[in-house]
Formats: sequence, C-alpha cells, structure tokens
Amino acid sequence: MSFLEKYNNNFVKIKLITPAAIKNKNFSDILIDYEKRIKKFLDFQILETREEKIHKKFSGNEKLLKNLKKKEAERIDKKVSSQACLISLDEKGKIFSVDQFLDFYQKIEFNYPEINFIIGGANGLSDEILQKSHYVFCLSSFVLTQDLARLVLLEVLFRTLNIKNNIPFHKE
Repeated sequence: MSFLEKYNNNFVKIKLITPAAIKNKNFSDILIDYEKRIKKFLDFQILETREEKIHKKFSGNEKLLKNLKKKEAERIDKKVSSQACLISLDEKGKIFSVDQFLDFYQKIEFNYPEINFIIGGANGLSDEILQKSHYVFCLSSFVLTQDLARLVLLEVLFRTLNIKNNIPFHKE
C-alpha cells in the first residue's frame, strides 16, 4: 500500500490560488518540498495568476487600488471551483492555533469536495473576494510577504495533515 493510499482517507482537493509568483527564489526549494509532502496526503495544487502592479507614486490612489484589486479578483475567480469552500487569507481574518485549525479542517473536509485558499497580492484582496469567501483567516498578526504567507500556509497544512493522520510531528 502506498503512502497516499494509506493516508488519503478522504477525497478532498486543496488549491492555493495567489496572484503572485514566488518573488524570493530562496523560498522556491522549501515551497516545492512542502508541496511534495502535502501531495502525499491529498490532491494539492498551487495556481498563480498575474499580479497587478501599482507604481509607488500612485500607491495612495484608492480608486486605482480598488480597480487593481478588482482585476486580480477577476483572474482569481476563474481559478476558484464552484463547489469549493473558499478561504481567504487576510490580515483582518480569524487567527487559529494549530489545534483549532485541525478541528476546523476536520469539520469541513467532508462537506466540500475542494478547499480553495486565496492569498492576495501585495495590495491585498478585493472586497468582492472577501465577501464571497466562506471563511477569512489570518496567518499572523504581523504583515507577511506573499512568499512568507505561502510558506506559513503550507507548513500549517502539512502539520495539520500529519496530526490528522496520527503521524508524529510535534510535541504537545
């Protein structure tokens, strides 16, 4: 019996959708490693869309910023599955401990065929995406770069899947 057959005892699929490619190449190897580890447990995919850039001299222009977020939201929307539980990651969201996230994950994994996590671009997520989301989480009370947010989310997912499957991972 393969690792996947042994531990993939449900059929949930997880997608991470983000309008940004990895910016810091030092993160690449670590993120790829986490992605491989998570794929041992379930169907996991990272989808990147194009990020809208804003020139520094226009960064205070709220109308322009809202427009850029809307364009990113349109591209994100095309990647979101209609039957998925949509979880946006935003600084105003709820912060979970690992145990709280595990409880949450175990409650939703059988109610949805897919879970879509969304990490916003440098300007954050649009109000439309946040309103569409079933849940809004915060990974940290600190502001994180997109690369770091991706790494933290993958670590949380990997840790959750290990604990869920009774694989020793951390000390209580």
